[in-house]
Amino acid sequence: MMKTRSITEGAMLAAITVLLTIIGEYLGLPALIIPVPLALLSFRHGYKLGITMSFASAVVASLIAGHVFSGVTIVIWGFLGIALGMALRENFSFAKTLGVGIAANLVSLGLQVVFYSLIFGINLFQDYGNLITDVFEQTVSLYQSMGAPSEMLGQLEAMRTTATMVVKWGLPSIVLISSVTAAFINLAVVRLVLRRMGTQVPWVRPFIYWRLPRWTGIVLIASLLLL
Repeated sequence: MMKTRSITEGAMLAAITVLLTIIGEYLGLPALIIPVPLALLSFRHGYKLGITMSFASAVVASLIAGHVFSGVTIVIWGFLGIALGMALRENFSFAKTLGVGIAANLVSLGLQVVFYSLIFGINLFQDYGNLITDVFEQTVSLYQSMGAPSEMLGQLEAMRTTATMVVKWGLPSIVLISSVTAAFINLAVVRLVLRRMGTQVPWVRPFIYWRLPRWTGIVLIASLLLL
């Protein structure tokens, strides 16, 4: 009976995963909450069923969409869902669960970059930097054709240099921030669903209850004395 129930629930959540993927693809929405159904499934029935339904969802999504990219999206981002589900299943604290989610999201992004590099021979990060450079070059050419003064062209060139440096050195921070955001949003949605099902999930303490460690007071006093 329990096995039949888990398979039935797995099939329903797999169908939701396929639906979210197809809708997101045709509406141009990011694959942000695709991991949620697989996280719920892994939390309730373990990672084995989560992995099985992840691949089953990938096959169905590929057949419906007519190409393999929908299925690949589910498999890649399903890693995040399964990781979050297992972290919650093991009763990890909020901080540890979020850390698992961030690490899994970074792995998912890495897999995505590798996939597109192998299939299309492109580097997503490098192409993003090239896109910024091309936009500024086209802008400079446009202003030159309109007879813009040299001072304005110099400012645009300085902006292009700055933007290129920001993309080059700030991209790791952007990737990390996006991973934190994606993990937090998925964890929040999973928590909302599980709370409605009567399951409590560890969450961050309200801000009014936050307390700094006692040693931070010593560091603060020492810093003031040094000033």
